[in-house]
Amino acid sequence: MSTTNDNKRQQLISKLREMFQMDQADLDFGIYRIMNAKRNEISQFLEQDLLPTLRTTLQEFQPAGLADRQKELADAISNAKKLKIDPVSLEVVQQLKAELAEGGDLDRMEDQVYSDLYTFFSRYYQDGDFLSLRRYKEGVYAMPYEGEEVKLHWANADQYFIKSAENFTRYAFKTTQGRVRFELTYVSTERDNNKAIAGGERRFILADAPLFLDGDELVIYFEYRPDAEKRKQKELNALAIEALLSLPEGAPLSQGISGWGTWKSALAHLAATEKNKTRTLLEKHLTDYTARNSFDYFIHKDLGRFMRRELDFFVKNEVMHLDDIENESAPKVQGYLARIKGMRRIAHKLIGFLAQLENFQKRLWLKRKFVLETNWLITLDRVPEALYPDICKAAEVSVCGWDGLTRNQREEWIRLFAIDQPMVQPAEGTEGELFKEATVPYSVPLTPAFLKAHPFLTLDTAFLDDELKYDILSRIDDLEQATQGVLVHGENFQALNLLTERYREQINTIYIDPPYNTGSDEFIYKDAYQRSSWMSLMHDRLLAGKALQPPEGTITVSIDDDEMHRLATLLNVTYGDHELAKLVWDRNRKNDAKYFSVGHEYMLVWAKNKDHLVQQGVKFREPKEGLDDAKKVFKKLKKLHGENWDAVREGWRAWFDDIPVSDPRRRLMRFNKVNSKGPYRDDRDLSWPGGGGPRYEVKHPETGLPCKVPSRGWIFPNVERFWEEHEKGRISFGEDETKIPSGITYLFEDEGQVMPSVFYSYAQLASQKFDALFGQRAFDNPKPWPDLMRVFRYLDAGGGTVLDYFAGSGSTGHAAIDLRRDHQIDQRYVLVEMGAHFDKVLKPRIQKAGYASSWDDGRPTSRDGVSQIVKYVRLESYEDACDNLALARREDQQVLLDSAPSLRESYVLNYMLEVESRASLLNMDRFIDPFNVEMSITRNDESRRVKLDLVETFNYLLGLRVKSVRRIKGVLEVTGASPAGDQVLVLWRNTAKVDRQALNDWFEKQAYNSRDTEFDVIYVNGDNNIENLRRADETWKVRLIEEDFHTRMFASEGA
Repeated sequence: MSTTNDNKRQQLISKLREMFQMDQADLDFGIYRIMNAKRNEISQFLEQDLLPTLRTTLQEFQPAGLADRQKELADAISNAKKLKIDPVSLEVVQQLKAELAEGGDLDRMEDQVYSDLYTFFSRYYQDGDFLSLRRYKEGVYAMPYEGEEVKLHWANADQYFIKSAENFTRYAFKTTQGRVRFELTYVSTERDNNKAIAGGERRFILADAPLFLDGDELVIYFEYRPDAEKRKQKELNALAIEALLSLPEGAPLSQGISGWGTWKSALAHLAATEKNKTRTLLEKHLTDYTARNSFDYFIHKDLGRFMRRELDFFVKNEVMHLDDIENESAPKVQGYLARIKGMRRIAHKLIGFLAQLENFQKRLWLKRKFVLETNWLITLDRVPEALYPDICKAAEVSVCGWDGLTRNQREEWIRLFAIDQPMVQPAEGTEGELFKEATVPYSVPLTPAFLKAHPFLTLDTAFLDDELKYDILSRIDDLEQATQGVLVHGENFQALNLLTERYREQINTIYIDPPYNTGSDEFIYKDAYQRSSWMSLMHDRLLAGKALQPPEGTITVSIDDDEMHRLATLLNVTYGDHELAKLVWDRNRKNDAKYFSVGHEYMLVWAKNKDHLVQQGVKFREPKEGLDDAKKVFKKLKKLHGENWDAVREGWRAWFDDIPVSDPRRRLMRFNKVNSKGPYRDDRDLSWPGGGGPRYEVKHPETGLPCKVPSRGWIFPNVERFWEEHEKGRISFGEDETKIPSGITYLFEDEGQVMPSVFYSYAQLASQKFDALFGQRAFDNPKPWPDLMRVFRYLDAGGGTVLDYFAGSGSTGHAAIDLRRDHQIDQRYVLVEMGAHFDKVLKPRIQKAGYASSWDDGRPTSRDGVSQIVKYVRLESYEDACDNLALARREDQQVLLDSAPSLRESYVLNYMLEVESRASLLNMDRFIDPFNVEMSITRNDESRRVKLDLVETFNYLLGLRVKSVRRIKGVLEVTGASPAGDQVLVLWRNTAKVDRQALNDWFEKQAYNSRDTEFDVIYVNGDNNIENLRRADETWKVRLIEEDFHTRMFASEGA
């Protein structure tokens, strides 16, 4: 091999190692950890097995005799060198070279193929992601188009967006000195970026003032911006590490950092790897931090197909030049074909491996995730009083929560509801019956009488042992029906994926408030792909949410001007041409704006199927604002004045004098007349819309003369119908026949109205109420929940379930709770949120909102609580799934691979990752003792082992509507209904403690019989002797949990 060939080959190998994610030896998370474990095997395969076959491949396609000429040339050159003669001066060498040039020089062809492969693969890979850039020609790209009238396309349309902001703005780890946080002080934004600007990629750069001591935590500040010197992130990391670890105590930058020398020693502590023996703890975490936020934004949905199509296009347009082929000799054409065939053969094998790697990550992404924890928030009025003594005892037992804090239930109630302090005096105007000071004093421990006096305290089952927890749950009739809310702590795509079977066509209303993609919000994106990253994020989640809705379902999305038009287009793509409205929310007017005061946002409203709404005769209406107050006033006036309608009318009109002009109740002034049916207005036009209506004679009741006929004719088809309406009191005549009669509209008969598309609501007011709930600013820009109440009531007046998979601070849940409290609407809710504010804001808010409607400085000023049961679950993340992977190859597999090289090649290229990771993805041995299965997760800056909730995971995989949960003598029993309507019994046990015979005895003692019709399907973990029956649909009645578990976990539809 020539020196040039070797250089080209090494260049290609370097690119392949990058694409195979083997160039990050220091990264020990996610797919990098897996590929590092296979580093040596894959390197050997590439460098010693695959690429060396290129020359053999080229030789196969060479013209006859060309290989002999190549050997003759090599021998001639060798002999000339031995004789110390310049080979180029020999005629035989010149002749042989000419012949080879005509038919295809093997070295040159090999060099060209390496160059072709490098050029091809370099185009589609950047920082851990394959980019779907369909090349047409240099600088021009093609897009997939199948004849649609309108086509929406964006750069990442066929990729899953998988990045979260969880570790972006802050990242923390523990040292021997204490906790260290990386935080961003500045994030540059990109606007209207259509192409990547060379050297303009943003980098993490140590801030000018990098250190701050926040209590006992060290904060290291970075900026995220383009680097003027265009340095790589690795170089910037090294400079940051050097700057920090060489910073002396007492220097200007370390002043104010008490014990900086000790902190520096902790950061310099060795965290060596096999490849990097001198790696420090600071280097490890800074490398992880910058890598996590620089790589792996996407997973391709079908990389193999995309790359093979692009390869064909590349070969036809950039390798095989038709003009050259037409004008060249036959040997040279054969050389071209040899080059193409050799390049395609190697490229297809490499594409196969890349597709295996990408499909493996896609499988992990789409895999339905394990539930890590299931607990309940239950107001005490739902708990039998007989259990209050046990709850008082349990309330003193401290538990370490997911937020890393240790506390007990009593302390939690103090934190949430200030039960140890007198209630704050209510604001002026609060109705007195809402404010009743508890007569039972607070004490330690709490007493059953105290619990009884506070029925809307929420009991969090996380503070209870399993025995008491299941005792409480077993006493709740129809657990699913009794549950008003579900909170899911997890990434929203993963949550929607897991919730699909349970909530398919069950979600009447979706409301979401996604990141607005302004560049200053929490949405992080790949440089030069800000808009397309956001569109991929939204597209897949919109589709996944849509699958949960019935035909009459609706979705409402909050957004501002930055992405409004793109969002509307996405909704048209995902939901179709079923737009209902673009609502404009005027939220804040600023007088200090330079040009215009832009203080509005939008709510885009789409139906899943607008045609279905029309067919069902569905009309959306909302109560007139102030109608309830108007009814009270009119009832009071009627009671005071009786049938004296003049006095009633005067009193009615006087009521409006005290109402401010901006108050929406002022609009009711139009109903300025009264009679026994209430206030009314008599100005409705009775003419035929558009003209050409019937013209008949209507005589005035007083004068007996014909009234003037409307120019467009009457709205009623005939005179008989006209007088029918008059008898109903719906026609008003003027003083005489010269006035055209008009229609009467009664305020109380027509209580509903169409919502206007523009409404004003002062956002600051909602923020102030929200701050009062917590006593501080716990979350920036919470959505005004009264506005959400209005939208939910309008779109689904009968209640139903609302889903919010960008739940944020929990405004959707708060709105649903207030709808139950204020309007007795059974509005249920499912909220999905992955951020740290799930525990800090969302979950506490749901409890606070249920406990009281009014708050001041974090303390309740009323006791108008709402009875509710709320389930909350935590999900495994994609990162958790990656971090718990382990590849294992059995000895017999290795023997087989060693004995069959061709089989080994196919195995490494196509099957290795999937086959060798099976056991770690779902080990069937876990079902021997399903209550003690653990996995490693990283939360609150540390890795720890947590138990999986296989029971709740399986409930969601089945889509089970759980009716009851009981734990009896070592068996956990779950009953419920499947989405198909089957009655289901699920039995879980530790098979080592409850064997087959013990299970049979338990089954008989519970009076169950697999032959009767009480249950249609029975699931059991582990081998059992329960009598089985074949059902009418040819499936078995008694089934193994582990078989269905595996099938359903990996049967995700995706988006």
